[in-house]
Amino acid sequence: MKNLIFCDIDGTIIDGTRCMIEPSVYTRYAFNELKKDNYIFIASGRCKALLPNWVFDLNPSGYVLCNGSYVEFSRKVIFNEYFDSYSIHRLKDIVNEYNGFYLNETNEKMYVNDFNNEAFKMFVKSWSLDINDNYVKDDNFERNYNISMIGFTDKNKCLEVKNELDGIVNMQIHNRELSCDCNILGIDKGTGVKRAIEYLNISHENTYAFGDALNDLGMLNAVNHPVVMANGSEEIKKYGFALTDDVIEDGIYKYLVNNKLIIAK
Repeated sequence: MKNLIFCDIDGTIIDGTRCMIEPSVYTRYAFNELKKDNYIFIASGRCKALLPNWVFDLNPSGYVLCNGSYVEFSRKVIFNEYFDSYSIHRLKDIVNEYNGFYLNETNEKMYVNDFNNEAFKMFVKSWSLDINDNYVKDDNFERNYNISMIGFTDKNKCLEVKNELDGIVNMQIHNRELSCDCNILGIDKGTGVKRAIEYLNISHENTYAFGDALNDLGMLNAVNHPVVMANGSEEIKKYGFALTDDVIEDGIYKYLVNNKLIIAK
């Protein structure tokens, strides 16, 4: 029976907050070894348009994106959910009221309310993002958005906006506490992970996941072998999942070698 492995991106394969913007040689090797006899999925809050080129170079078996609202296997979309019109308009209004930025995402483009917003510029710098043609100014046309990222210059605003949007979207604050993922109510990474497991008919015993933050909780709970990076948030570590080394110290590779899922490089 093949194993099915899910890997988060930010804080797990790379760490833009510490200028690690591409996977290490050992992580690339691990992916190549895993693909020989297993399925490996990228599982991220990012939409497909926000994926860096190195992700496609890794050539994973599939994707669980937008924190679970979009799932693709072997270039076939197997799950795709969108915000309703009321929720996305309410999100925009509240974020603008608090002078924050929003990044509303489809799988083709990312729509930003204000490229000159100070919170957005801070977000781009701290995440080492490459702003390209996939980022466009929001024109307020109706679209099918899978996820939104929002951010502010003040940590307290994240908490205030979370209260304002309670019951409209599911907000998950990032580790730096200045930005958040806004998910469709009732959907998280675990939703997408379960869809992939069911679609491929993989035994729960053969499922693994690597993550580093609270937005990975649903994914980690959905698999038999959940693993958290040493650089992960204190909140996610409280759940008692298995720990591996820091992303900068090749934590994924070391776990896979130590558990005999791949041979050492």
